[in-house]
Amino acid sequence: MTYYASACPIGIFVVDEKGKLVDKRIFPKNAEQIADKLKSFESGKEIPEFAELKKKFPDLETKQPNPASEFLQKNFRSLAIELNFCKDQSELNKLIGEVALARTKTKISTTE
Repeated sequence: MTYYASACPIGIFVVDEKGKLVDKRIFPKNAEQIADKLKSFESGKEIPEFAELKKKFPDLETKQPNPASEFLQKNFRSLAIELNFCKDQSELNKLIGEVALARTKTKISTTE
Protein backbone atom coordinates (compact mmCIF):
# COMPACT_ATOMS: atom_id res chain seq x y z
CA MET A 1 0.00 0.00 0.00
CA THR A 2 1.16 3.52 -0.75
CA TYR A 3 1.12 6.18 1.95
CA TYR A 4 1.17 9.93 1.45
CA ALA A 5 2.32 12.78 3.69
CA SER A 6 1.55 16.45 3.76
CA ALA A 7 2.10 19.25 6.24
CA CYS A 8 -0.11 22.03 7.54
CA PRO A 9 0.23 24.49 10.43
CA ILE A 10 -0.67 21.82 12.99
CA GLY A 11 1.67 19.06 11.83
CA ILE A 12 2.44 16.34 9.32
CA PHE A 13 -0.29 13.87 8.42
CA VAL A 14 -0.14 10.52 6.64
CA VAL A 15 -3.04 9.02 4.72
CA ASP A 16 -3.43 5.83 2.74
CA GLU A 17 -4.44 5.50 -0.92
CA LYS A 18 -8.10 5.92 0.02
CA GLY A 19 -7.45 9.17 1.88
CA LYS A 20 -7.90 7.64 5.34
CA LEU A 21 -5.77 9.16 8.11
CA VAL A 22 -3.28 6.57 9.37
CA ASP A 23 -0.74 8.60 11.38
CA LYS A 24 0.34 12.10 12.33
CA ARG A 25 2.98 14.14 14.11
CA ILE A 26 1.84 17.38 15.70
CA PHE A 27 4.10 20.44 15.71
CA PRO A 28 4.88 22.40 18.86
CA LYS A 29 2.39 25.25 19.18
CA ASN A 30 4.90 27.99 18.35
CA ALA A 31 4.44 30.12 15.22
CA GLU A 32 8.18 30.60 14.56
CA GLN A 33 8.89 26.87 14.88
CA ILE A 34 5.89 25.97 12.73
CA ALA A 35 7.01 28.41 10.03
CA ASP A 36 10.52 26.92 10.04
CA LYS A 37 9.22 23.35 9.92
CA LEU A 38 6.82 24.09 7.06
CA LYS A 39 9.55 25.82 5.08
CA SER A 40 11.93 22.90 5.62
CA PHE A 41 9.30 20.30 4.73
CA GLU A 42 8.29 22.17 1.57
CA SER A 43 11.91 22.47 0.45
CA GLY A 44 12.53 18.75 0.97
CA LYS A 45 14.64 19.04 4.10
CA GLU A 46 13.97 16.38 6.67
CA ILE A 47 12.51 17.52 9.98
CA PRO A 48 12.23 15.31 13.11
CA GLU A 49 8.47 14.78 12.77
CA PHE A 50 8.87 13.61 9.18
CA ALA A 51 11.88 11.44 10.05
CA GLU A 52 9.74 9.59 12.64
CA LEU A 53 7.02 8.96 10.08
CA LYS A 54 9.54 7.93 7.42
CA LYS A 55 10.81 5.16 9.74
CA LYS A 56 7.29 3.79 10.04
CA PHE A 57 6.41 4.34 6.36
CA PRO A 58 9.70 4.00 4.38
CA ASP A 59 8.14 4.67 0.96
CA LEU A 60 6.20 7.72 2.09
CA GLU A 61 5.19 9.87 -0.90
CA THR A 62 5.43 13.64 -0.41
CA LYS A 63 5.09 15.04 -3.92
CA GLN A 64 2.27 17.59 -3.82
CA PRO A 65 -0.63 17.55 -4.39
CA ASN A 66 -1.41 14.09 -3.08
CA PRO A 67 -4.20 12.38 -1.10
CA ALA A 68 -2.75 13.74 2.18
CA SER A 69 -2.80 17.34 0.97
CA GLU A 70 -6.37 16.85 -0.27
CA PHE A 71 -7.32 15.38 3.12
CA LEU A 72 -5.82 18.37 4.93
CA GLN A 73 -7.54 20.89 2.66
CA LYS A 74 -10.86 19.43 3.76
CA ASN A 75 -10.11 18.58 7.39
CA PHE A 76 -7.27 20.53 8.94
CA ARG A 77 -9.49 23.07 10.74
CA SER A 78 -11.62 20.38 12.37
CA LEU A 79 -8.49 18.33 13.18
CA ALA A 80 -6.95 21.32 14.99
CA ILE A 81 -9.95 21.35 17.35
CA GLU A 82 -10.34 17.55 17.65
CA LEU A 83 -6.65 17.13 18.49
CA ASN A 84 -6.80 19.96 21.06
CA PHE A 85 -4.19 21.90 19.13
CA CYS A 86 -6.44 24.96 19.32
CA LYS A 87 -9.51 25.47 21.48
CA ASP A 88 -11.58 27.08 18.70
CA GLN A 89 -11.49 28.54 15.19
CA SER A 90 -10.58 31.99 16.51
CA GLU A 91 -7.43 30.66 18.18
CA LEU A 92 -6.56 28.72 15.04
CA ASN A 93 -7.02 31.82 12.87
CA LYS A 94 -4.72 33.78 15.17
CA LEU A 95 -2.05 31.07 14.98
CA ILE A 96 -2.32 30.85 11.17
CA GLY A 97 -1.80 34.62 11.00
CA GLU A 98 1.25 34.39 13.27
CA VAL A 99 2.72 31.58 11.15
CA ALA A 100 2.14 33.59 7.97
CA LEU A 101 3.85 36.60 9.55
CA ALA A 102 6.82 34.47 10.66
CA ARG A 103 7.16 33.01 7.15
CA THR A 104 7.04 36.48 5.61
CA LYS A 105 9.73 37.73 7.99
CA THR A 106 11.93 34.80 6.98
CA LYS A 107 11.43 35.50 3.27
CA ILE A 108 12.20 39.20 3.73
CA SER A 109 15.35 38.51 5.75
CA THR A 110 16.67 36.08 3.12
CA THR A 111 16.13 38.55 0.28
CA GLU A 112 17.87 41.45 2.04
